[in-house]
Amino acid sequence: MEQNTEEVKNERKAQFVAAQEGSRTAQQPNRERGDAGRGPAESEQHQRRAGGLIVRIHDSPWFRIFIMAAIVLDAVVRATHSYKFLREYLHELFVFESVLLTGIYTLEFLIKVWAEGFRYLKSKSGVFDALVLGAVYLSAFRPDEAFPLTVELRAARLLKIISFIPALRDVAECLFLVMRKSLYAFFLLLLFAFFAGVCGFYFFGGPDSPDPLHWEDKSNSFLSAVVLVTLDGWTDIQDVLDNAGLKSSRIFTVLCIVVGYFILYNSCIAEMSAYMTDITTKREATRRKMEEEARALKRRARRPEGEEEIRQVRGDFQSLKEQFKTRPRSKKVRVSSYQNGTAIFIIPAPLPLTFFPLTCYNEMAEVLHELKEDEQLHEP
Repeated sequence: MEQNTEEVKNERKAQFVAAQEGSRTAQQPNRERGDAGRGPAESEQHQRRAGGLIVRIHDSPWFRIFIMAAIVLDAVVRATHSYKFLREYLHELFVFESVLLTGIYTLEFLIKVWAEGFRYLKSKSGVFDALVLGAVYLSAFRPDEAFPLTVELRAARLLKIISFIPALRDVAECLFLVMRKSLYAFFLLLLFAFFAGVCGFYFFGGPDSPDPLHWEDKSNSFLSAVVLVTLDGWTDIQDVLDNAGLKSSRIFTVLCIVVGYFILYNSCIAEMSAYMTDITTKREATRRKMEEEARALKRRARRPEGEEEIRQVRGDFQSLKEQFKTRPRSKKVRVSSYQNGTAIFIIPAPLPLTFFPLTCYNEMAEVLHELKEDEQLHEP
């Protein structure tokens, strides 16, 4: 009997010790379950939370403002770096600025890759940022060879400010579209300038040219024809020909100016203006259409709630109408009898009921007005 009691006590003690060991094991971080003692679900949730934070940073306007300020600072420092006395006097500051901006560009690149994925690496801005970052790191290892490339790419990165300002972005996009559509007009203008340059070379060029600076060979003749077409310094060219006694050259100059400038050049500008106006009008129409669609989506999102309100108001209206029909109306006051020359009036209904029709009518009119307003607000 005593032996059985001891066995029972030992079993209970073993169970208690095992329970304590299990609780201690559960309280200690199990490193096999995940990073820093987290389980797989907790680790995945932590990574998802960190990824959401990076995406919020990427979508924040303050992040874009910070990057734009860094780009402007980099451009200003690159401009002041060309002065020798500043480069020697502020050498340590320039080194610190280079390291700081390299870190900022690297952090920007990593945030964009995390937030946008490989879609960012395939985009034009992503490729350009990768080139800038590669040139920056190349200049850190081989500064003498990569310095010109680094300066040029960093200066070109200043053009990214256009993407941060909506008005500049719209103007730049319209300008690129206009240039693409006006390409044939520019090509026609260049053909005419080439034709005028060839004619000018055979008229005024050659070994005995009176103006070897402008008409000595075909390349100089082409540039001189472009000057005549754009009316930029054409008087200098014509003065040299007039001093050489070639008065007939004025006919050539006048033809180049009339055909090249007044017809072709102004036609290009007019076509560009028309394209710009057309693109601006289409963009404005698209913007208004998108705003109308957004308002329609808001109305559709509010429509179930609005329909429920309209049904409720209609139900109240019907109940008021039924009350108006079923409640007793006040009857006319009638004279019951005369006593001592005084008339005794009898009112069969209570006094407050005499004002019920008017009150009910006002309530019905108010509910009907609300019903019409709700229907106008929630119309599709």
